[in-house]
Amino acid sequence: MSDTEAAQQQQQLDALMAFPPEVEAALQELVDPNDPLDQASFCATDYINRIFPTEQSLAGLDDVLSGIRAQIAQLDSELRVAVQGESASSQSAAATNDDGGSSDLTDDSCTAIDAARAAIADLFDRMRDIKERADRSEAAVLDLTRDIRRLDTAKRNLTGSITALNQVVILINGVDEMKALMLRNDRPYDALAQCLGKIHEVTAGLDRFMDIPQLQQLRNEARSLEAELSGRVKTELRDLLTGPPRELQQQRGQVEACCRLADLMDFRVRTEVLDKFVQQQLAEYAVLFEETQEAAWLTKIDSRFGWMKKFVLGFEERYARLFPSNWRVTQRLVKEFCDITRSQLKVLMQKRAKELDVKLLLFAVERTRLFEEQVVTAFKEKEDPSSAADPSASSTQQAAEQLFTGAISQCFAPHLGLYTDSVDRNLAEMLQRWTQDVSAPLDRGTELLPSCADLFMVYKNSLKTCAKLSCGQPMLQLARVFAKYLREYANKILLGSLPTGGRNAQSAKDLFRELMMSGGVGGGFFSESTKLSNDDLSRVCVVICTAEYCLETTNQLEAKLRERINEQLTGEVDLRSEKDNFHSVINACVQLLVSDVESACEPPLTAMQKMSWNTVEAVGDQSPYVSSIGSHLSTNVPVIRDGLTSSRKYFTQFCSKFVSTFAPKFRAALFKCRPVSTVGAEQLLLDTHSLKTLLLSLPSLASPLQRKPPAAYTKLVVREMTKAEMLMKVVLSEHTNHQAFVESFSRLLPDSDLTEYQKVLDMKGVKRSEQMALIDAYRAAKPNDAVLRPSPSASSLSAASAGGGGGGSGGASSSLRARSRSPAAGVGNDKSPSSGSPGGDASATANAGGGGEEGGRMKRLEN
Repeated sequence: MSDTEAAQQQQQLDALMAFPPEVEAALQELVDPNDPLDQASFCATDYINRIFPTEQSLAGLDDVLSGIRAQIAQLDSELRVAVQGESASSQSAAATNDDGGSSDLTDDSCTAIDAARAAIADLFDRMRDIKERADRSEAAVLDLTRDIRRLDTAKRNLTGSITALNQVVILINGVDEMKALMLRNDRPYDALAQCLGKIHEVTAGLDRFMDIPQLQQLRNEARSLEAELSGRVKTELRDLLTGPPRELQQQRGQVEACCRLADLMDFRVRTEVLDKFVQQQLAEYAVLFEETQEAAWLTKIDSRFGWMKKFVLGFEERYARLFPSNWRVTQRLVKEFCDITRSQLKVLMQKRAKELDVKLLLFAVERTRLFEEQVVTAFKEKEDPSSAADPSASSTQQAAEQLFTGAISQCFAPHLGLYTDSVDRNLAEMLQRWTQDVSAPLDRGTELLPSCADLFMVYKNSLKTCAKLSCGQPMLQLARVFAKYLREYANKILLGSLPTGGRNAQSAKDLFRELMMSGGVGGGFFSESTKLSNDDLSRVCVVICTAEYCLETTNQLEAKLRERINEQLTGEVDLRSEKDNFHSVINACVQLLVSDVESACEPPLTAMQKMSWNTVEAVGDQSPYVSSIGSHLSTNVPVIRDGLTSSRKYFTQFCSKFVSTFAPKFRAALFKCRPVSTVGAEQLLLDTHSLKTLLLSLPSLASPLQRKPPAAYTKLVVREMTKAEMLMKVVLSEHTNHQAFVESFSRLLPDSDLTEYQKVLDMKGVKRSEQMALIDAYRAAKPNDAVLRPSPSASSLSAASAGGGGGGSGGASSSLRARSRSPAAGVGNDKSPSSGSPGGDASATANAGGGGEEGGRMKRLEN
C-alpha cells in the first residue's frame, strides 16, 4: 500500500469518526477524562517521557510492559466479542432476506453508525428547540407580569411611606402633648407615661430615617423633654419615698404612677432612686450594729439576721405593691443589707483579731451560711421568669444563688487559716498521744491499728466542715495539713509500732535501706536476742494491713478533695508522695519479715557447711539441717499467714521475697561444702529436692486448708532451686573424661564461668594437679572464658548473703534468674551409680512430686 493510499484511508477514517460537538461532549462523559490515550492532543513521546521521567525509572520497564499487554489483551477481547455479536446479527439478517443475498459487514456497520449519528443529532436538535421554547415562554411571562411587579413595588413603597408618615405625625403630636402635660401643675404622670411610651415606640420605627435633619431635630427635642421629665421624676420619688410613712401612704397612687413613668425611662433613673431609698431604709440598721455596739460582734451575729428578717416582713407589707415587680426592691434591700454587714464584720474582725478563735469563727460562718441559704431559697421561689429578659435590671437580674451565696461569708475567708491551724494542732495532739502508745500490746485478732480509723474520721469531719467554710485556698491549706500528718503517721506511728529496731528508723525508706545493707536480722540489724517473737511477727503484719488501709483510704481522700475544691485548684491537690510513703512502709515490713525468717535459716545452713560430706557412707532421709529449716518455717510462716489474711497479696509477696533471698544463700552454702563424695552429693541432691518441695508448699504450710500456690510463685521456686539441683548433678558427674565433664558442666550450668567451674572441682575434691588438666580442657572448650574472674553467680551469691533479694529482683537473684532461662540437661556421661539418664530435662527434676529422672534417683537412694 502506497503512502497516498494510506493517507486517503486515514482521511476517510477521520471523516467517519468526526462527530458533532454535542456528540463529542456526550462521548467525553463516557470515557475517562484523565486517560492520556483518550486525549485529542495525544503525543506518544510525551506519554513515554511521563512514564519514564528518569533513567532510574527504566528499572520498572517490565512492570509497565506487563500492564500495557494486559490492557491490550482486554481490548482485544472486547473487540472480539463486539465483532462476533455484529457478525451474528448480520448472519441472522441475511437468513431472513427474501433474495438470500448476503450484505457486506463493513457497509452495515457504517450504516448503523450513520443512523446513530443522525438519531443523536436529532435528539440534540429537539433539546435545543425545547430550551428555546422555554426561554420564549419565560420572556413572555416576564413581559406579562412586568406591570404587576411595578405595581407591587409601588404598593409596598406607598405602604411604608404612609406608615412612616403616621409615625412622624404621632411623634410630633407626642412631643407637643408632652410639652403641654409638663406645663400642667397637677403632675399627670399616667398621661405622661402613655405619651412617653408612644414616643419610644414610634422613635424605634423611624431609626432608618434619622438621617433626615427634621426627624433628627424632632428626636432630639423628645430626648431633651424626657431628660427634663426624668429629673422631675427623681425629685418627686425621692421626696415621696424619703418622707414620712403616713404621707407616703396618702399619696400611694401618685407614687405608683411616678414609678410606672420611671420604668419607661433609662434604668439609671430607677437605680438612683432605689439606691437612695434603700440606704434610707437601712439607716437604722447601720446605727444599731455600728462597730462600737455590743450587738455588732460575732457572738451576736444572729441578732443581725433576726432584725433583717423582721424588717423585710414589715417592708413587704408596706411597699410590696408600690413598686413594679421587675424592680425587685426587696432583693435590692437584702443585697444592700449583705453589703453593709460584710463591710462591718470585715472591719470588726480586723480590729478585734485577737478575740477571734476557731469556735467563734465556725459559729459565725455557720450562722451566716444558713442565712444566705435561706435568702437564696426565698428569692428563688419569688423569681419572676418574665422579668429575666429585662435588660434594665442590671445586677439585680443575676440568679439569686449567684447574688447571695457568699455575699456576707466571704469576709471570713482571710481568717479561715485559724481553722486549718486548729486542725493542725488537733492532729498534732492526737499523733503525740498515739506515739506514746505505739509500744502497747495489741489485742489478739487485731487486724488494724485503732488509730488509723480515728485519723481518717478526723479527716472526714474536717473536710466536711471546710467545704461549708470555703472550697478555695482554705481547702488547699487543709489538703496540705492532711498530707503532712499522713507522712507523720507513716513514719512515727506505723514504723514506731514495729518491734525494736524498726521503730528507730526515721522513715520507711531508711528502714528498707538498713535492712538491705545489713542483710536483715542475720546481718546485724537485730541482735540474736531480739529476734522477732510470734507477737512481734503479728505486730508487723498489723502494720502491713494498716498501711494498706491507709493507702486505699488516701486514694479516696485525694479523689474527694479534688471533687470538693475549686476547679482551678484541682491540680494542686497531690498526695502521690504520701501514697508512695505507705508503699515504702509495706515493702519495709515485708522485708523485715523476710529478714527475720531467713535469719533463722542461717544456723542450719552453717551446720550444713560444717558437716563432713566426704565421709557420708549411705544416703538416708533428709539431713537434720533440712528438718531444722522446715521446723522453723512451720513455726513462723503460719503466724505471718494468719496475720495477713486480709492482705493476701502481701503474704504472697513475702513468700516470693523469702525464696529469692534463701535460694541464693543455699547455693552459696553448697559451694562451701567441700570436699563432697559421690554419696554425699547424692544426699545433698536429696536435701535440695526436699527443700524445693518445702518451699513449694510454703504458702499453705501447716494449714488445714491446702491451696495451690500461685503459678508465678511456683515458677520462681522451680527456677531458683533447679539451679541448686543442677549444681549437685554436676558434682555427681564423672570427671575422668575431661571433655565429657566440661560438656556436662556447660550443659547443666550454661551461664557459669571458670571461677564456678573451679569451685565445683573443689567440691568434688579433685586434686590440684588434676585440676590443671580439667581447667585446660575448660579453657579449650570455652576460650572466651579462659581468664579467672569473679563469677556472676559468686558475686550475686555474696550480694545475697549481704542484703538478700527483693521480690525476685535486683542483685543476686537477677543474675541467677538470667541463667535459669537456658535449658538444663541431665548428667550426660556421668558414670556414677546414682547418676540420671543422659539428656534428662531439668524440668523433670522441678516437679514437686519428684517425678521423672529425679523421682527415679530418689527411689534408688531409698533402696
